Amino acid sequence: MSLLKLYCTYHPDFMERLNSFTKINGDRLLKKLNDAQNKTAFLSTISEIKFGELFQKLKLDIINDYKIEKKTPDWTLNSSTLPIICEVYRLGKSNQDQVKFDFENLLKENLENIVSDLKLYFTIDYNTVIDEMEIEKIREDVKLWIDKKPYG
Repeated sequence: MSLLKLYCTYHPDFMERLNSFTKINGDRLLKKLNDAQNKTAFLSTISEIKFGELFQKLKLDIINDYKIEKKTPDWTLNSSTLPIICEVYRLGKSNQDQVKFDFENLLKENLENIVSDLKLYFTIDYNTVIDEMEIEKIREDVKLWIDKKPYG
């Protein structure tokens, strides 16, 4: 399922909100959402959209991703004298940190499914490649280790 479809399941009015923008702004935002390669990029665009909605409520004339002197700010607001540029910065995890966070959570969820009265502590070596495909193998290896009862 695409990130946009998933987001719309939790926010059923989202496409209607997106359609409140001018056609050019809406098309640009929709393209960015569809092109997002990860959650961080997708949520950054959602933040952009929320600011755009605020600017619209303030009755400002806005343009998304309008090139000015070889730069493309998220929003350009037209005022009576000079354009005002707005770059939306979303505080949060970097893409690399998000990948680590997602891996850790998925690993934890998988290890919690092993029935045992043991308490496990583990360390992740991030110098190796993080691959969610390995989580099932890690889970099976830990389960086999617990089943052999090497602890006592």
